[in-house]
Amino acid sequence: MKKLIFVLGVLVVVGSLWAWPAASIDKDGGIRPESIDASKVSGWTLIGAIPDWRIVAGSGKNIAVYNGDVAIIWADTVDAGGDYTFGHLRVTYIIDGEIYGSYELTTYPMRRYYPSVTYDPITGYIWFAWQEAPPGYPNSVIKVATDIAYPDGTFETALLDTSLDNNTWLPTIVAYGDTLVVLAQDIGFGSVAGGIFYWISYDGGITWSSQKLLGIYDDVPLVKYVPGGRLALVAQHSVGDNYTEVPVFIDAHLDGDSIVVDYEVDLFEASGGFPLPSMAGWWWGYDFVLDNENRPHIVWRSGDGFFSGDVFYFTPLSGEPGNWSDWQVQVLVGTGTGAAQADFSYIAYDPNMDVLVVTYAKPFGDQIDVGYGTIIDGEWYDMGPISTVDDVIEYGVHCADLIYNGNIYLIAAYNGEYVTYFSTGIGPSLNLVDYTVVDPSGGTVDPGEEARITVTLENTSPFDAHNVTGYLYVDDPFVTAVDTEYYFGEIASGATVTNSEPYVLQIDPGTPVGYPVTAYLHLVGDNVDKEVAISFFVTEERYLTYDLQSGDVTFAVVANGYLGHSGGAGGSGGGFQLAGADWLYQGWFAVSNTPSDVAYGDEWNAPLVPEVGLLKLLPKNTQPTYGDVQLRGIIQNGDYNLSSEILGYCFNDPGDAGYFNIVFVKYRITNNGSNPLNDLYFGWYMDLDIYNYALNGGGIDEDHRLVYMDYDDSDYSGYLGVMVPDTSLNIANLSIIDNPTYVYPGFSDSIQYSFLSGSLHFPTPDSLTDLSLIASVGPYTINPGDTFEVV
Repeated sequence: MKKLIFVLGVLVVVGSLWAWPAASIDKDGGIRPESIDASKVSGWTLIGAIPDWRIVAGSGKNIAVYNGDVAIIWADTVDAGGDYTFGHLRVTYIIDGEIYGSYELTTYPMRRYYPSVTYDPITGYIWFAWQEAPPGYPNSVIKVATDIAYPDGTFETALLDTSLDNNTWLPTIVAYGDTLVVLAQDIGFGSVAGGIFYWISYDGGITWSSQKLLGIYDDVPLVKYVPGGRLALVAQHSVGDNYTEVPVFIDAHLDGDSIVVDYEVDLFEASGGFPLPSMAGWWWGYDFVLDNENRPHIVWRSGDGFFSGDVFYFTPLSGEPGNWSDWQVQVLVGTGTGAAQADFSYIAYDPNMDVLVVTYAKPFGDQIDVGYGTIIDGEWYDMGPISTVDDVIEYGVHCADLIYNGNIYLIAAYNGEYVTYFSTGIGPSLNLVDYTVVDPSGGTVDPGEEARITVTLENTSPFDAHNVTGYLYVDDPFVTAVDTEYYFGEIASGATVTNSEPYVLQIDPGTPVGYPVTAYLHLVGDNVDKEVAISFFVTEERYLTYDLQSGDVTFAVVANGYLGHSGGAGGSGGGFQLAGADWLYQGWFAVSNTPSDVAYGDEWNAPLVPEVGLLKLLPKNTQPTYGDVQLRGIIQNGDYNLSSEILGYCFNDPGDAGYFNIVFVKYRITNNGSNPLNDLYFGWYMDLDIYNYALNGGGIDEDHRLVYMDYDDSDYSGYLGVMVPDTSLNIANLSIIDNPTYVYPGFSDSIQYSFLSGSLHFPTPDSLTDLSLIASVGPYTINPGDTFEVV
């Protein structure tokens, strides 16, 4: 190793000891040493504690991937505090699905570190760039580093020339063979406010050009290398007098130690004009990638505030590098009005499938989480949450530019306290849309009988699923697996499939009546790996049924908290049948006073199989008393120590419009505990599927205390819904629920509570889609031994 101080033309060395060349131990060509830090990553994996969420919102990308290796650059909490916002700068490598190691790039804290990382697509070498801003914001320095024994954490660092005294921040770096380019911006603390400056190396980082000014913009430039010595850049700048920020695409080429701008274009102006009179961006809100033809694909978050708005997508429809034209714009997330919708829009590209993936952060329920979608042949498919919506805020989202082997790689700030890593496939999304569980004769499953299970799967993604096999397994002393494997084969995008031969479980003769069984279906294919649960009860179902004068109406209430059938999915039981069709997919009665625990469905249990009798047709305005019960059952919930006596009756008066085909379900709820239960909400969740469930609409009628659903078809004019007829009860919520947003990802207790309490409320859906509804009352307090009635 030697100190390099020499001049090549106008390229001058600035900085420190530098080993030549940068190197890595290829995982196929050499033996990598074992890391003492190795641990398997699974789901959202905590990488380390951070002092501020902004450290995962660096100027370029805080995460990069090459051949499945992942690098994350971030700052820890060591020595942080006071005027030093960030601790030591660190690099974490994830290799072969394990945390290989975490290494320090610096050993001192800073007021600001805004870092960037990239892999060279030609050599596989890794490169880092970052600023170091001490307290008081004197001139920052810009540093570049590489791991000369990758991934062993042996770093060489160079200090770039900042002699122009412009206090450059937020560097980005791109590498292509021996060519490296770094850009950074004077954000207003230096002598050239808004100036974008750059440095160039043509010898793999040995020598660097002195600092030069590219132009005046209002935010950080992002840069990609185009083979042949071209560069593509995206920045943003202000136009007009109202601080409207617009995204700018810059096409340039390298000429010695200079970047020559060939043309730049305001993307809104090029694609039809500004959608809002005032918009604002921020550096963590825009990103872009180049596809196989080096065509730019740009996402940009903007709105009428700094931190959240719509996510726009720009791309040219024609042209070539240096001459792109016919720019188009789409709104991917939001309404195009600037209302708060999403933030942290980033984009990744799969060169093998020619697919784009956009990630973003937005509220799902009452928490901010990570959403994503795909762009295929210019068409946007919003896939919703990228993982199960939980009670943790995932913010400051960054995804790597490259999708490798169908996987996307991203990091986020976990509640603003940790940097967390997640990787997932972007392939098919197989959902269990229906299942039936019957005995060999097609009836309910009793002790000692076989349970024959038929499932219906739907591929709701734009990707085909290949060679799919479903394996059923169960771990239960009363259940034995008999036939547990079925080959579904190819499941095309949008297709549904059903197993023609049932899965079979044997129920032990000693199984208690009403015993709950949960089995798991593991779906495995070339590009599929998913598990779903299937639940049912070993019991005889009891239904509230009556043949009403104006139609054949059947509504099922079973010996637990479910409405319509005995399980957590449709297809079993009487549902809500009208005119020979079953409109209810699933439903339940729910009680809660905390987001962490909602008692619903089979969290209630029935110690006694309910007494069964026919429901009698009652005249208008007549209600039965509990002494006149035609069907009554008792359900209990241990978490809340509640029991509920259920009374069902029907009402029909076809001569009075609006008062026919009505089923009443009354709950008389008792607090069996020794402590008061405060702030309880009671609700009815109903997932109605009217004809084509994907074309359901709905709304609320506050005057009639009603939430309803309907079907978008001129030949169908009926409505199905839930009413709270007792005007003495306080309505907490009447709301439509968008199933793809709130139910598909996992209808968690916290989200259910938000709907029960009314903190999530949607009087109408945004569009025709798969919907459900909820009607709830509360909050109420039930003292020990007291009862509360609700219809």
